[in-house]
Amino acid sequence: MVDSGHDAARQGPGFGLVGTDGPSKVQVLAKFRQLLDAFCPKQPVLTLSELRSSTGLPASTCFRLVHNLVDEGLLERVGDRYRVGPAAIRWAASAIEARSIINEAASALEELRVFTGESAHLVVRDGAFRICIALANSHRSVVRLLRIGEVVPLHVGSMGKVFLAFDSEALPALMGSPLDAFTSHTTTDWEELDREVADIRAKGYAVSFGERDADAVGITAPVYDHQAQMVAGVGISGPIQRIGKQQAEEYAAAVVNVAQEISTALGCQLYV
Repeated sequence: MVDSGHDAARQGPGFGLVGTDGPSKVQVLAKFRQLLDAFCPKQPVLTLSELRSSTGLPASTCFRLVHNLVDEGLLERVGDRYRVGPAAIRWAASAIEARSIINEAASALEELRVFTGESAHLVVRDGAFRICIALANSHRSVVRLLRIGEVVPLHVGSMGKVFLAFDSEALPALMGSPLDAFTSHTTTDWEELDREVADIRAKGYAVSFGERDADAVGITAPVYDHQAQMVAGVGISGPIQRIGKQQAEEYAAAVVNVAQEISTALGCQLYV
């Protein structure tokens, strides 16, 4: 039974309860969220005036809530400015630890495999190479079989080139390395590679035909972490007889969506 008197007392400014058809929402929590959301890597320290401007909260409300957040360790005062406090840092560390790339990608890879019928994989970069760390192989009789631990140079295929397009440290790592040919379709010219990378960057994903294996097609999109840094590539690979250019573009939309899902699960705000 709800105590109507107690409930009414909590309806005042900054602590209202809203919604009648589901769980009540405590308005002050939304205001706390507004204040904490004002902080970002580009603005890690803010004045009270900047917090008011960013949130649009009344001055008195902002002042009161900020001091409550400081008391609880969610914010920390540094002179006349504020930054995220130690309590929030501990929570963030726990959240990041629990959300490893492989854990978050497992269901997404299976989703891609089921939707496309092709092998799906997750790859990270190690210097001038990319390494497969998770996969869901196709169940079809004719497949592009992938293996965990495969190491391939970055200039070969969609999975490597997506790093060159979206990982700022990938191209410097590749510089000075020979652009060896795996097939007649492997890019071995630096100017051509630059053009391909620029095109991938413009589209947001990469597609390759026969660059590592003459009969294979690859489609890859970038995965970002909570700092909006590329940390992995996710994609599919299958035989060219099943995946033509039109089919590849259709599958690309699904690959991009899955990459965004994994990125969001890792704390990336680009797609929120």
